Amino acid sequence: MNYTNIEFTDLTWNPIVGCQIGCSYCWAERFNRWHRFIPDFKRPTFYENRLQDPYTNTKKGQFVFVVDMGDIFSPGVEDKWINRILNVCFDNPKYTYQFLTKNPKRFQDFKFPCGSWLGVSVTRKEDAWRLSYLPSLPCKYTTFVLVEPLLGSMEGVDFSKSDLLFVGAQTGPGSVAPKNEWIDSIQHHAITNKENIKKFL
Repeated sequence: MNYTNIEFTDLTWNPIVGCQIGCSYCWAERFNRWHRFIPDFKRPTFYENRLQDPYTNTKKGQFVFVVDMGDIFSPGVEDKWINRILNVCFDNPKYTYQFLTKNPKRFQDFKFPCGSWLGVSVTRKEDAWRLSYLPSLPCKYTTFVLVEPLLGSMEGVDFSKSDLLFVGAQTGPGSVAPKNEWIDSIQHHAITNKENIKKFL
C-alpha cells in the first residue's frame, strides 16, 4: 500500500497492475512506461504477494483505492484474482475500500464489503451509459462518479444515482483543457472539483 495525492482516498493498493481497455489518456499506462512495473501494460498482472498488504500495513489511512494502476474489471483480469482480493477486503474491515471501473456491468458479478465505495469513470456524454450500472446492494455503501478527464459537455446527463461526484482535468503531454461550459454542464448535489481542474474555474 502507498500514500497518494488522489483527493478522495488515503492509500492505494495494487494487487493488479495493467488494463486492456486502452484509453488514449491513461495516466497509469504512462506512469508504467516511466517506471516499468510490468513489461506490457495491456497484459494485466496479478501480484499475489500484495494480498498481504491490508494485514501488515502500518501506514495511517481509512480509505483504500483498490487497483488504481489499472481497472479491476478490465478484460484479462481473472475472476479468481478479483475474488481473492475481495476475500482480503472482507477479512480486513478496518478500511473503507474504493472500487472504480469503466466496466460497471461486472459489479453485479461479485459481492463487496458493506461500506465499500463503488464507482464509475466517465469522460464525456457518450460514457453516460455506465451510470445505469451503479449497483444497489442490500447494505450501506457509497456510489460515486469520477468525471476525469473531462473531455466534453455533460449537458443532460443524470448523475442523481451517485452519492458523490468528483471532477478532474486531463494532465500530461497533449492535455485537453476543459471548457468552462463543460464544467458548468455538470449538475449534482455533491460535486468535488479536484485540484487539477480548479485553475479552469
